[in-house]
Amino acid sequence: FDWLVARENSENFRNFTARLGYYYAQSLGDGGAAYREQYIPAEFHIRAYSIGGILVTDRNRVEIGKTGGTNVFRYRNRLTIERQFKLIDQIRITPYANIEASYDSRYDTFNRIKTTVGAKLPIFSFLSIDGYYAFSNDTRSSIQNKHGAGLTLNLYVEPKDIFN
Repeated sequence: FDWLVARENSENFRNFTARLGYYYAQSLGDGGAAYREQYIPAEFHIRAYSIGGILVTDRNRVEIGKTGGTNVFRYRNRLTIERQFKLIDQIRITPYANIEASYDSRYDTFNRIKTTVGAKLPIFSFLSIDGYYAFSNDTRSSIQNKHGAGLTLNLYVEPKDIFN
């Protein structure tokens, strides 16, 4: 699960958001013998608008946990540029591009660079869908170059809705 501290378009938290969560995954069919990973991710986003309505976001993410029984610390820095466009009446789309560098304590180096292009489409004020294509180069992986595409469903919750 992820806990979003501030909704993406909240006026009070427009320039800063934070997330804290818990991640757990294991291989199926063998009780996690082949693969098991768990960690606590913490993210901090700083946002600013630049020329032409382009939003620039610097996300810093720290992950502390275990992978295969080994203690792991990861740091991931992602820089994103995006701009919202009006399609029809109230329908907006936000294309974006980002690049992310990842440090992994198991290798004591920045071992992964990932680039992503995509677009976000709001469905309701609290719900959006994000379609994307990603390319990753990982110098420590048996398959160094990876391509992927996906869809993400985003749910936004106001802190006042949680704590009241």
